[in-house]
Amino acid sequence: PNLNLLKGNKVVCTKCNAVVSFMTVHCSECNKCVLGYHYHCRWLNTCVGSTNYENYLYLILGILLTSLLHLVVNISIVTAMFKNINTIMDAHKRLYGDASVYATYMVFVWITIIVTFVQFVAASYTFIYHLVYINKGMTRYEYQAIN
Repeated sequence: PNLNLLKGNKVVCTKCNAVVSFMTVHCSECNKCVLGYHYHCRWLNTCVGSTNYENYLYLILGILLTSLLHLVVNISIVTAMFKNINTIMDAHKRLYGDASVYATYMVFVWITIIVTFVQFVAASYTFIYHLVYINKGMTRYEYQAIN
């Protein structure tokens, strides 16, 4: 862990010698001190700290809601196609000569449902964990340090 040194009335980072607050952690990825440091997000290529934490939560919530909407739409498509399968198969045969396009489309929809479900679970897990951090009044860095 990053240990800040107290020099007089100032707290100084031992890695970059910057004057910082007690709530600051030096990120080795960015090579800078971050106030309210949660962690370095490799997907965003930046640190998540107190200055951008709210935006980060909105991003995760947006991903969560978008993947939920995507799941609902794709499951509705599959449900509608199974209800009217004969009508749809006949239409595909008239338009394309056979039903292979229908089968390809259904494979694509099912793959999309599986990938979106994984995305939804990952975003839910991340969002719930951050709600736990907020409830405990801790950053992810602090939470992991004590557990």
